[in-house]
Amino acid sequence: MKTLFFLLIFTISAFATEYKVIYNLQTGSEKKFRGAILEGIPKLKEHYESQGDTLDVVVIISNKSYKFFIKDLENSSDINMDGVKELQHRVAIKIQKLSLESVRFEICSVGMTKHAITEEILYGYVHPAFNRTASLIEWQGKGYSLIDVL
Repeated sequence: MKTLFFLLIFTISAFATEYKVIYNLQTGSEKKFRGAILEGIPKLKEHYESQGDTLDVVVIISNKSYKFFIKDLENSSDINMDGVKELQHRVAIKIQKLSLESVRFEICSVGMTKHAITEEILYGYVHPAFNRTASLIEWQGKGYSLIDVL
């Protein structure tokens, strides 16, 4: 019986496909961010998982999208923070949930320096990367498909 069970699991996993995607997130638009990241990623993950497949997701944060990932608004950078406090309440829990569902968030260190963003003011699940371009090259080199969110 155990052998049959393991054979069944092996057969199912042998036909499962791992899809990989990297989001080049640059937008400061809450509507675009919500549609592509907060709502789009969970729907895509659900779609692939319903077929027995998996979806591995990486989000590269740069440009105007920094504001979605700053937890410490009191000590934040020179980014325009108008309306960000209200925005933070709407999106912070959803972003954290995605991180718990194995979505990797990387932030461009060059932009961090430019905007005086330190790791201490970011959410703990955001990982600094050398820069956006290097991350995009590296993840695409590992077979990730690119989706721009501008």
